[in-house]
Amino acid sequence: MRKGCVVIIILLIGLLASAGSLISTENVTHVNTPSITVVYPNEGERWEQGKTYTIEWTSRYVRNVTIELEKNNYEGWYLVYTAPSSPGGGKFNITVVNDFGGGGDYKVNIWDTNDPGIADSSDNYFIIMRSPNSNITLVGVLQAEIPNIFATNDLEANSTIGLNHGLYFTPDCISSPRGDNCMGMYISAREIAFGDLNGDNIPDAVAISDEYWGGAGESGETLWVWTNDFGRPKYLAQTPIGYRPIINSINIINSTITVDMYPYPAQNWTREVVSYKLDRGQLVKMAP
Repeated sequence: MRKGCVVIIILLIGLLASAGSLISTENVTHVNTPSITVVYPNEGERWEQGKTYTIEWTSRYVRNVTIELEKNNYEGWYLVYTAPSSPGGGKFNITVVNDFGGGGDYKVNIWDTNDPGIADSSDNYFIIMRSPNSNITLVGVLQAEIPNIFATNDLEANSTIGLNHGLYFTPDCISSPRGDNCMGMYISAREIAFGDLNGDNIPDAVAISDEYWGGAGESGETLWVWTNDFGRPKYLAQTPIGYRPIINSINIINSTITVDMYPYPAQNWTREVVSYKLDRGQLVKMAP
């Protein structure tokens, strides 16, 4: 064999060996690098309250993962779970309870429990839909929002106030409990009723509040209505029912609100049963 041919063959063998070495190194580097990829939910999926869904991911060289369900870029809230991960990935079942709330701003974040730098997230937000069959709770009514009936200026006129265990008092009550600007209200749990008011077969809520209007001791009572907004009370309407009546009961039957009471002053204890219905978002008192 000619000397030149030998040299060429040796050079070719060397080049092939080098290429093989590079390929082998790249493959080893790729295979041995830990990774996690979120598969589901990844973008635009719809979850419903009360149902169970399976979070899925693929992974390499990861034994245990931490799973985080995040709402609104951490401005809402988040939940954290841990789960084992097989060589190829894993799955984790989660039941969407009512506490999750609703919205289109949820993501799943998954990372290596031992090395949080190995992580992945849903590519974009997915949606949790509140169940239309969720019931308003007693606690929900006692923590509900209502229009600010104690507004004293234009700035407060369109504001809302939040009840705290059925109570609300204006800030002036702290410094001057008996002052003219100390006003407040109270809703008793026994003066709350639930039932369908708008024909959608989902229970709504009504309640009667006792209000205090300042130093003169003026007080009155108001009937409030909340519709069922996926398990949360959403204010709809209100109407005054009199000055310091004694309430026997309040009920919702056949979309009609019935208040059994003794009006004030309770001369001869004359009992009165008053009924109301919703008409285009307003409470209308029905004829006896």
